[in-house]
Amino acid sequence: KFAIFVDLENCGAKVPTLNSILEKVKIRGDILLGKVYGYTDRFSDLKELLLSNTFTVVPSLRYGIAQKNNADIQLVVDALEVPLIDSFCIVSGDSDYTPLVGRLKSMGKFVLGISRSEAASTVFINACNEFQFLEGVSGRTVAPAAPKKHRASTEEAADEAELNKLIVSILEESADTDGMYASEL
Repeated sequence: KFAIFVDLENCGAKVPTLNSILEKVKIRGDILLGKVYGYTDRFSDLKELLLSNTFTVVPSLRYGIAQKNNADIQLVVDALEVPLIDSFCIVSGDSDYTPLVGRLKSMGKFVLGISRSEAASTVFINACNEFQFLEGVSGRTVAPAAPKKHRASTEEAADEAELNKLIVSILEESADTDGMYASEL
């Protein structure tokens, strides 16, 4: 049983992306509660999808600069008030949600995080029980954008080789278990 909370401003949601997210979560269990935060007219193409999946829409009402995180705070409050649900999906990469993830986990809840690779905070990624990039969820094989290099150095190549060896050794050590989530790796 899942509750799914979507921060529209951080995930840049489009209909195919949100459909893919829903399918990915539905594979894991029933979605009993769905809420989207920060809804404005610029997301109007999502109306049919949100209504057909019985999402509650929390509009973005801003007044001045001080209201910047208004939807974020509402998401946190709503998530902490959800009874009888054991799994949460938070669609955002914002590190502001890290304390929420910690609190949910301390309550014995499973937290799946999903975000665009360019917007995902390492702190948020590491806090979740499992994390997936939107590019992987949507079924497209889009790799996260690599930082531009001005020139390749042998030191960087050596660091990458060491990292590859470390990853291989971790995977070999865990070969006798049922598997490993990418967030554990």
